[in-house]
Amino acid sequence: MKARSVGSIRDALERGILRQTFIGFAALAVVSAAATYLLFRYETARGLEKSATAVAMAFRNRILEGDAKAVETQIHDVLGLSDDEKVYILDRDLKPIYRSDAADSSNIQPCSAIGATCFGGLSSSGRIALPIYFDEARSSLFGYLYLTRSAKIDWFYLLLVFSVFAGGSVSVLLGTRRVARGSSKMLAARVEDWALRLRRDPKTIGKLDEAPFAELVPLQEAIEGLTDQIAVYENRAGEKATELILRGIAHDLISPVSQIQLYLATLEQQMKFNSGAEDTLTEIKLAFQKLRNTATQVKALNETSSSGKPTAFATAVKAEVDVLRKSDAVSSKNLSLNLEIESEDVHSLLTETEVSRIVQNLVENAAAASNPNATIDIGIGVVGANVVLSVKDMGQGVPIHMQERVFDPDVTSKPATGTGLGLYIVKQICGAKHGTVQLLSSKKTGTIFTVSVPTAESTGATYGA
Repeated sequence: MKARSVGSIRDALERGILRQTFIGFAALAVVSAAATYLLFRYETARGLEKSATAVAMAFRNRILEGDAKAVETQIHDVLGLSDDEKVYILDRDLKPIYRSDAADSSNIQPCSAIGATCFGGLSSSGRIALPIYFDEARSSLFGYLYLTRSAKIDWFYLLLVFSVFAGGSVSVLLGTRRVARGSSKMLAARVEDWALRLRRDPKTIGKLDEAPFAELVPLQEAIEGLTDQIAVYENRAGEKATELILRGIAHDLISPVSQIQLYLATLEQQMKFNSGAEDTLTEIKLAFQKLRNTATQVKALNETSSSGKPTAFATAVKAEVDVLRKSDAVSSKNLSLNLEIESEDVHSLLTETEVSRIVQNLVENAAAASNPNATIDIGIGVVGANVVLSVKDMGQGVPIHMQERVFDPDVTSKPATGTGLGLYIVKQICGAKHGTVQLLSSKKTGTIFTVSVPTAESTGATYGA
């Protein structure tokens, strides 16, 4: 199939401007011709009224004396009327005083306004019926002087007037066309510049210059939105690459770490006979424990799943909290875990493993930030269509400069023991189930993490009894 040829914006605009220019010129030509013709009709009407008034005054006495026929002939000659132009002396009933033949009466068509000129059509003659009185006070009507005159056009004058109209119109149209063409060139150049920049490298477009016309603002916003979306996709691609790398690390670490733990257990038995090496052994155990924690956290990335049966959320949280009460992170500081459940009968699309991982990471973070003998408050509730889990500690809070980065991988406030993956994994698990995790922290009130994920009931998911 042959590709259709695509024209440029500039060519399209110039063709449109040229077409509109011709249309405008034709319209103005018609208007100027019509205006000139109406001007001639107006001049004809004014001339007829003046002529009728003049001859009525000049021949008034003779008309009153009854010499109507002679007066009609003389007025016809004085005014230089053609055979088609008529002069009649009419009585009060607008009937000819002197009836030359029957046709004369049918030719008389008085205007609706006495004493004013009127026309029957575009090409008809002008006519007027001027009243004639017996006395100067115009109290006693004698009859009327009826005149007709063709609206003759002075073609030289018409051409002159039309030329003035046309010349002015052409000047305006050419000036408008010149301005419009200049604007079209600027518009085409700016759009072409945007297109070339986008074609060269969409990723480096950045914020465009201000659009030259209001109609181009949506185009500007669309291109900027496209570049922003490209940046979002690149960030997601980077996060995905990070996940793949971390998963590979986890796979490579877990097996040797397990073997090393076995060797350490054997070494520990042997070191009982050499008490001086206990400190060294303790340091080695702490180092490998941190290594195992890192591998375990990274392995959790493989455990996130968008499928699975709905989980009784409160039951899964309660089970994990019971385990955490006995953990070293909590028991070593003699911390209390206070669990408050507002709704027992709520299910989530999170798996039990995912719930366990979220609760473990948030509670262990809270434990690390808490002072000895403190209390960590854990709450479960329902807000709208979401189940909400909150974990609150009374520690020193997260520094302001770190609050925006705590959910990034490899970011931790505990360099000695933290993996920097706990909160990142929490965010990944929540995001996979269309949920959110938020942080609120200050030095005075401690830190509270709030996890919100859709309930299984709100999504229509089914689950067993």
